[in-house]
Amino acid sequence: MNLAHEFARSLGMTVQECREHYDDACIDFAGDLHEHLKAKGVKPRMAFFNNTGDPRWRYHCAVQVGDHIHDLWEPDEAVPFAMYCTRLMPEFVDYPAEQTA
Repeated sequence: MNLAHEFARSLGMTVQECREHYDDACIDFAGDLHEHLKAKGVKPRMAFFNNTGDPRWRYHCAVQVGDHIHDLWEPDEAVPFAMYCTRLMPEFVDYPAEQTA
């Protein structure tokens, strides 16, 4: 199960409608999903992927729960982190929301 798709449906939208609603703004969607999951007692992480080799998504943000990535722009199932990184091939992954001042 992809929690990003479940969240889209909970908003009364199809996955495609939700993608269009967020206008490919992955960080906005991931932030909303992150807050939604936290409110339900889940411990999500916002993962920022630096994709210098990808002209379409130089940077991408998705929600990680445990060892799986839940991404609105992925198919129906959550993707294991290692597999996601193999496909996306980021230079690095950052979790800035977890940094302390």
